[in-house]
Amino acid sequence: MRDIEIKELFGIPNATLYAFKKKDKNDWRRKIVDFLRAITREEAEDVFKRIKKD
Repeated sequence: MRDIEIKELFGIPNATLYAFKKKDKNDWRRKIVDFLRAITREEAEDVFKRIKKD
């Protein structure tokens, strides 16, 4: 996903995403951003649907 999609879906501010992307690759914040950028919008929306069912 692109940063704008992450912001729209998760409400993460641009400044936070930028700060997380600057972290070391082993930092948990960087791993979260890398993960979110690796999945598609459809995959993220599917997870939201499953969460709402519970």
